[in-house]
Formats: sequence, structure tokens, C-alpha cells
Amino acid sequence: MPIIETLNRWTPQEAGFRPEALAALDEHFRKLVADRRMQCGSYLIAREGRIFAEAAFGSRTFRAGSASESGSASGSESAAVAESSSGTDSSPAADSEAAPQSSSAPASEDDLLRTDSIRRIASITKLFVAVGIFQLIEQGKLNLRQPVSHWIEEFKHPKHAGIRVWHLLTHTSGIWPDPGYYTEPYPFGSWDVRFAFEPESEGPFAVKDEEAALKLRRSAWIRAMLAGSPGGEPGREWRYSSIGYSVLGEIISRASGMPFETYILRHITEPLGMSRTFFEVPEALHGEVCVTIDWDERRLTDKRDRTFDPPRAGGGLHSTLGDLFKFGQMLLDNGVYGGTRILSRKSVERMTRDHLAGQDVFGFCWGGRVPAMKHGLGPGLTGDDEWYAPGSYGHEGAGRSKLLLDPSRRAVIVYFVPSNLDWVPESLLMTNNLIGSGWQ
Repeated sequence: MPIIETLNRWTPQEAGFRPEALAALDEHFRKLVADRRMQCGSYLIAREGRIFAEAAFGSRTFRAGSASESGSASGSESAAVAESSSGTDSSPAADSEAAPQSSSAPASEDDLLRTDSIRRIASITKLFVAVGIFQLIEQGKLNLRQPVSHWIEEFKHPKHAGIRVWHLLTHTSGIWPDPGYYTEPYPFGSWDVRFAFEPESEGPFAVKDEEAALKLRRSAWIRAMLAGSPGGEPGREWRYSSIGYSVLGEIISRASGMPFETYILRHITEPLGMSRTFFEVPEALHGEVCVTIDWDERRLTDKRDRTFDPPRAGGGLHSTLGDLFKFGQMLLDNGVYGGTRILSRKSVERMTRDHLAGQDVFGFCWGGRVPAMKHGLGPGLTGDDEWYAPGSYGHEGAGRSKLLLDPSRRAVIVYFVPSNLDWVPESLLMTNNLIGSGWQ
């Protein structure tokens, strides 16, 4: 399935990207797949709104066996682009899968990762949350310095009253971070204790009033998140918090009057023509989703009632390279894609600049111990030691994926490097270096 029109493409040379760097990138992906450091991988690189390189390697599903020799698979248009841009064979084949639980049977054509395969993008979802917040700001329904307690009464406590919307966007709210952020030996999240905040249905503490019980069930995840002492004062330390983005999702829901997920689809993905981006992938497309573990499969078929769950704002979306290209190009073009305006130019400018500059906000950062974090109002900003121009921004997603935007070159870079291994630095860091060093 084509992800963008043929006329909207050009060659690496026309884009100012060295073909030999692209060949090195392809070889890098092939080797990681062959060495079982990742199950599969795919990328898309565009400049000035035109795609000049994309390719896919390896097995879409961890249940597939090894495929044939060359290790790449591309869509009907992708093959021509990959072949012309990198000089490599882009026939539909793959070296091997990364997942150790895979079978030894040869992979079928359907088992290969394609450039239009759907993948869980995890925390890249947070960029959509930020766009949603700024849309509501433009509508006069929110402001960045508004106390969170204005929307969520559980924050009306001296310990939490100082938390503003912008603190949540920059991960400086003081809310406890994701489990494992401090490399603690026995990490757990607020969801592990949420049961303790559910209303009792029987016994001496039973909540008999149905309306009161319903309210308690709806707020159980919030009260569990806020239980105990805060991690710190707002604005003092960078602590990566996905549950903080769930709070932003709740604010979007209350300010817009519709469920968070509905808002994101109706006001961002659908206007952008992101037809393969979902919170719940349609059953007819399950066979096109990249899965690396059993949980990826269970997530697709999970039909449980989510009425009392947090909004899926910390990482609930599935998407494709091509759809994320559209989203990224919209940001590069100051809020417009295909003639449709999603955000104002001023909102994009404000969202993507460093809002922690000059504040020396420390980030433990999984042991990285960064003395002065950089962060936009949603996007992460590239550091001085990275291969991209100052002002570049984007987000990574667990599992793993990345969307990176380079305004100086007007470039959109998207890649998926799925693996069931805990951490594969070469799949992210070295991929960054190979792409970043390829510009002429």
C-alpha cells in the first residue's frame, strides 16, 4: 500500500544526502537483524516534504521464522525508492528475527516487515497530546500556567496545588516518574496500588451511594498516582512521567467535552489523513501490525471496558512511518499539512523551544545524570553531543521507535527498530549517528 504519492519523492542526491551513508544505514539494519539485536527495522527520511529514502528489514512478527537472504522488504513504491537511493537489493526478504521465541519455519511474505506496517509507537503519542493541549489553548479553553487543580479536584492539596499544565508537558511536575527511572531494583507504578483506592462494595466501609461510588472509581487512578509524598517541587527536577501525560489527557477530555482518544483522532490524525493510526487497530488490519512479544498481540484484541482507566495519553497509539511523516511535516510547516491547519505557527514555535533553558534543571535520566535538561512543551530537544542541528526535536517510543524533526534542513526522520530486548543502544544511538552524519 503506497504511503505517499510517487510525485512527492526525490533521490538522496537531490535531497543533499550521501548515498553511501544510506547504504551504511541499510547494512546497519541488516546486521542488527542478523545478530538478533532487533527483530526487524524500518526507516523513512524526507526533506522539504519529499521522501527520498525508506526501507524495511526483518520479520513483522516474533512468531515468524527466518526469511530469505537479503533482509529487506518494501512496499510497491518503497522498493524503487530504496533501490535507487541506496543501491541495495530491496527484494522482500529478511535475514532473521530477533525474538528468541520465534519458530524455525521460513517466514512467509506476510510475515515480513513492510514500510507501511503498523507499529505501536508508545511515547511518541505524547507529541499528539502536546498538539491537543495547544489546540485547546488556541480555543481559549486552557493556558499553560493554569493550575492542574482547576480541572482535577484531587490536585487541590498543598502538596500538588503548585503543579501547572506546563510542568506536566516538560516532565517537571514533581509527580513520581515511570517505574525504573531511578534504576530502582523493584520498580512499581501507581497502577500496582490502584486497587487500594477503589471503593469498597461490601463490608463496613462499603460505598452504598451509586453516584459516589462511580466518582471514586473514575478517580481511583488519580488518587493512586498522588498517594504519598510528591517526588519533588514543581519545576526543580526533570522526571520522565507517562502518568503525568495521562493527567494531560484527562485535561484534554474535560476541556473538550469528549474522550481523550476521540479528541486526538478527530482533531489531529483524521484531518492529517493519518488513515493507519489508531488507539485500537481494526481487526482486519491485525495481520499488518508488527508484534515482538505476546503482550503486543493481546493489546490488539483487548476489548475490556476502559471507562475507569487513565486516558491512553502516555503511549497508546499505533501508527506507520508514512503517517508519522505527515504529522512531522505538519510541525515543520508551522502547523499545516496538505492545506489543513492543525496548529498556529506561534503554537509550534512555543511548543518546540527549550522551556528549561537557564534553569539548571537536573535529570537523573536512568543514570545519565544530566545537569541541565533541555525540553520543549512536549518534544524532547536534541543535545549538543548529537548529530543533528541545534533546534532539532522529536520523541522516542518504547519498543522502539523515533520521530525526529530537523528544522534547519526541513527534514523528517522516522524509524522503527523493534526488539524484545531491554535495551539495544546501537539500534537508536548508532542509527541516529548514521542518519545525522549522512547530510552533505
